[in-house]
Amino acid sequence: MITKKIPNKYYKEQEKRNELKKKQISLNLPSIPKLSDDLVIDLQEYKKQEHCGLVIEHKYFNKESIPLTDNQVLESYFKYKTTGIKLNDVIPEPKLLKNGNLSIDYKRIESQINNYNTLMKSLQFEVDKVNFQFTNPKFSGTIDIVALDNKIKTKVKNKKRVLISLKTTGLINDKWKKTGWHQETLADKNNITIKAIHFKLLAKYEWGIDVPFYFFVFSNKNEWEHKVFEICVDENTITEYYNSLKNVKYYLDEQINKWIAYPKYKHCFNCQLNPICGQAQTVAEINKIYI
Repeated sequence: MITKKIPNKYYKEQEKRNELKKKQISLNLPSIPKLSDDLVIDLQEYKKQEHCGLVIEHKYFNKESIPLTDNQVLESYFKYKTTGIKLNDVIPEPKLLKNGNLSIDYKRIESQINNYNTLMKSLQFEVDKVNFQFTNPKFSGTIDIVALDNKIKTKVKNKKRVLISLKTTGLINDKWKKTGWHQETLADKNNITIKAIHFKLLAKYEWGIDVPFYFFVFSNKNEWEHKVFEICVDENTITEYYNSLKNVKYYLDEQINKWIAYPKYKHCFNCQLNPICGQAQTVAEINKIYI
């Protein structure tokens, strides 16, 4: 089979069209949100009654920001210092001790910032775009970094592109928790793998080619440990995921104005909406054990 060579001019024109889409004015009308990787994961958890419907409504429909946890604040600081990304347009400030020195958590993150810079240089990755929003008309997603792999020798920029999601974690070697990053169990952790599939699908629509996807994961429990995962996804998996999104969309449409809280003490205790929620479970519930 003869493959037609796509000229570099085509890629440049496609890039201009994608940027123009982002600048189009849209009316501020109530609407069902496009399916993002986070929304897909939250809906799957909600369907199993493991996620609060009020949080979904607050975050995706009312589009109100939810206060960050301490770990999320730390990750936000890391992303700002490495890429310049400002979450909600706020410049994150480090936590200082009374003597003006950095707290231990931020000292570790400062070391991990250096590790990130060394890693990028070692891999010969050059940052091309940060906090990049894809233009797919049905599905949404914002990737931390679109980088160029300078080990690939070509004048066509698209062919050098890679996607990078930055993570900081205290679970870098955890096998059991769904957000743990133990290598041998990672492929079975749906909350993590969905993100890679989702972004590879968006990149294929955006640029018309398969784009490598990486997680850069940095420990917030020590100053040296970090991992790089390239998530390799076959074409059938992406097709199956795309088809499954149709069912997710139907489910989302059915849930409008029918969100249920599903309060559980272990979830409500750490929920950032707890102070303003009238349905939060404030004490441990009774668990029946049958013998």
